[in-house]
Amino acid sequence: LVSLGTHSTENLDTTKALSEANFNLVLNNCTKVYDDSANQTADATTVSILATGEALTGHSDMFADAQASQIGVKLAAGKAKTEVKPNIATEITDLKITGKNDYIIPVVAGLYATASDAVAQNLNVPVTFSVAYD
Repeated sequence: LVSLGTHSTENLDTTKALSEANFNLVLNNCTKVYDDSANQTADATTVSILATGEALTGHSDMFADAQASQIGVKLAAGKAKTEVKPNIATEITDLKITGKNDYIIPVVAGLYATASDAVAQNLNVPVTFSVAYD
């Protein structure tokens, strides 16, 4: 569960996040082995993340729920903060290796308003992550 807080509908800025939260996708016991014993700052090669969930109507870059109309969540992953769009596979190239079969993908979730006069609404955004690698 990632909480992005409660916000006032007054003076909404549609150009930046109302709030952001960081979390990690932690991959344990993967069959792809990268050995960090020789290089503690080693990065694994590319993985593909598929984040499935409801897209905000009219905003294919934001996650939302069916009741949302003017607010949504944008996700960015990896050190480069690559945009992760709903239901589209995204290549991430900068995983943090934490062991022979363990990796961390940092993710930022940002809450955005799509209109400066957005109405008050609750937002519950379930997202399921699938990860593929070679």
